[in-house]
Amino acid sequence: MEERSRVRRGGTIIGCDFHTRYQTIAMLDEATGESTELRLDHQNGEAEAFYRSLQGPVRVGIEATGPIRWFECLLTEPGHELWIGDAAKSPALPKKPRPPPPANSKASRRSKPKP
Repeated sequence: MEERSRVRRGGTIIGCDFHTRYQTIAMLDEATGESTELRLDHQNGEAEAFYRSLQGPVRVGIEATGPIRWFECLLTEPGHELWIGDAAKSPALPKKPRPPPPANSKASRRSKPKP
């Protein structure tokens, strides 16, 4: 059995958009189906405190380059998994067309020509 497959149903999966000063995450608890989106700051210790508080099997997926060694150590120390994707090798997803704004929104009023 590969090391990467040890997170089983019932664990937590986190997708992380990693930036220098902060990260945004989407988290799924597989046991309950609950999903959460958060913005975590690096400089004030918010991200570190969040990851240290996680219990049970956790898999974090990130597509990153740059200085993330501290993040890798933070996750692997308690036994969580870190999956690092390579943006150059990831297939681009087709962009979904955006629906038009509702008729009563500011955006739709701005887009109409003035008489």
